[in-house]
Amino acid sequence: MSERKFNSVAEEPTYEQTMADLPNWVVCSSADKRPRAPWLGHLNPCQWNGNLGEDERPERALEIAQNWAGHPGTRDIPYDGELGELGVAYILPFESSTPILMIDLDSVRREDTGEIHPTVVNFLTELDSSAEISQSGQGIHVFVRATNPEWYPQKTFIAELDSEVWVGDDVPKMEMYDRARVCLTTGRHLTETPRNARRRQGVVDDLVREYDQSVDSVEEICMMEKRQAKSQESPAQKGNQSPYFSQNSVDVLRQSGVQLKKQGTGYRCGHPVHGSTNKDNLASEGEVWYCHRHDAGGNALMLVAVLEGLIICEKAGTKSLSDLEDEEFARLCLLARDRYGFDGKPPARALRGTALAYGLITDPESRIKHIYKITRKFYDASRPEDFGERVPALDGAVSKRGEY
Repeated sequence: MSERKFNSVAEEPTYEQTMADLPNWVVCSSADKRPRAPWLGHLNPCQWNGNLGEDERPERALEIAQNWAGHPGTRDIPYDGELGELGVAYILPFESSTPILMIDLDSVRREDTGEIHPTVVNFLTELDSSAEISQSGQGIHVFVRATNPEWYPQKTFIAELDSEVWVGDDVPKMEMYDRARVCLTTGRHLTETPRNARRRQGVVDDLVREYDQSVDSVEEICMMEKRQAKSQESPAQKGNQSPYFSQNSVDVLRQSGVQLKKQGTGYRCGHPVHGSTNKDNLASEGEVWYCHRHDAGGNALMLVAVLEGLIICEKAGTKSLSDLEDEEFARLCLLARDRYGFDGKPPARALRGTALAYGLITDPESRIKHIYKITRKFYDASRPEDFGERVPALDGAVSKRGEY
């Protein structure tokens, strides 16, 4: 299947189906992008706030708005100021049982070639929902069935997609509106997208997490995650003071091969496992890391667990390492040692997992103090690839599980 480029445009005006069927349309001027309702007897901007009564509302069906916008006699109706071109606009209601969210992407399309910014191509692919070209020709509107996340404090989400200008005079930008907004539409539908708005709340939540700059200090993020990471250590781990719990997360990322870029006192990169549309969704500083997409993070050992597939990123957080069995935890520590350079005294829980894996004990609640030395030797000689199966015995021979 070939990669979609999203450069094919409908020959006739084609509007998102759900919106087209709702009577939420007005005429709109390209000069000021304000709504007008010429059927009310004038072409001056009209009121559309939530305090209007039902019989005072300016909205009409799409066909009515199109007819008025395209009729040459409409310009004979009195108006003040500059009018510009007339088109149609959809009013996102203050409240609706059919929520539509518009993702407005500016300065992301080269009008002469139809080429779209690579990040936006990724958006369109992931969202797989109705999209059109904006009035300027340099922007894209995407319509989805969703709302701005409940946990996001602002009515409108705004974020830059790139630090450099890609087309026009401004850097690429994304805005999201889900209510109380006049959306100037064009009907220039991108035919490689569906006509219907799809349910995409999860994707919208991920985008806001990934591009949200309301917490833009790596220091602030890492202080928050340091408190979270410490809450994941059991009392035994805290008392043990294993250096495995204080390794550097930046070093882990370097070992994984990702490209890091300096930001403040920390670093940013695209997430090595699930990726990043802006190559900037993972923050790391010192012992801790934080994923913007999933609002999750922890210490360096937890980062290894995510990188090695022992836990999924969105589950990284309080007690997630505690959910691993002791033998799984021991293997995690071996992976951290052999692949990411962790050294020093392993956690007591890793040694308990080692003792369980090789049959030195059978009860997970058993103490290992009396067999600490031999357990530590087995841990030191183990490899994550065949953990619990074959390890060098103390005399240099190879023993099988339970043959001690």
